[in-house]
Amino acid sequence: MALEDYIVVPVTVPGPDSTKDSTTHHLYMRKNTPQFPIEDDQRTIFVANIPIDSTVAHFKALFSSLGGRVEAVQFHTPQNTAKYIAPEDIPMELDTITDETFTKDVRRLKRAAVLPLTWSRTVLRAGSNAHVTFLERSELQAVLKAARKSKVELVWGANIPAGRVPPLGPQRYRDHLAASQPDPAVLQTAVDAYMELFNQEEILRRRKQKLMRSEPDEDGFVTITRGGRAGAGRAADAEEIKKKAEGRGIVSDLYRFQRRDEQKAKMNNMRMKFEEDKKKIQELRSRRRFLA
Repeated sequence: MALEDYIVVPVTVPGPDSTKDSTTHHLYMRKNTPQFPIEDDQRTIFVANIPIDSTVAHFKALFSSLGGRVEAVQFHTPQNTAKYIAPEDIPMELDTITDETFTKDVRRLKRAAVLPLTWSRTVLRAGSNAHVTFLERSELQAVLKAARKSKVELVWGANIPAGRVPPLGPQRYRDHLAASQPDPAVLQTAVDAYMELFNQEEILRRRKQKLMRSEPDEDGFVTITRGGRAGAGRAADAEEIKKKAEGRGIVSDLYRFQRRDEQKAKMNNMRMKFEEDKKKIQELRSRRRFLA
């Protein structure tokens, strides 16, 4: 989109306490218009060029002065950076289980498996943007209208209750240093919980593979999965082999007589050929004597 499609909102950003200087930062806002729209787009605006110290509390305070109540804020950075992994973001096949009791245990383990945060507050990259969703659709229009016509100075971080946002500056690094050395008992609890989750997932995976080896899919095919040294097989194949082994004893006598007859006929043929060769040799010897 072009620059004229955005509403430019100047915001006063206070300087550090040591200088008391302030600067003007410009936000660029417009109604969210994604390629694949969803229902929440009617309540969501897109904000570009947000300050690097942006938090949900900052946007709630900013838009409350423009007549909007913020429901959720989703931040986006120009490049993917390391981020905090929430319990629900841990990839596990156990999430497909529908058993209520088992699901509660999985959720409890996933919460316990998350390591403690080492940063009390995230600092964004320059040029980041955000999607801000309001509680009501009418609030979006009210905020955009107020942003176009407002003559009141908007101060970044104003009206945020004390202690709501963790501090920046040297205190942020002191907090990080303290959080980087958590109690060993806390770490051990997280590791034990994650390993228990891993073991549960392995058990579930083996059960799925066993089920796939024994039951055909909708098209009648049986999925070939990784098995033991003997290889994967089906229960039907094992039953068929068992029946063949049982029936083998019935025809074993017939096979034995056939083999004897074949061996006897082979020996008779060898004797006949030996006698014929013997006669030929005698005839050749008699011819040599006559010629001499």
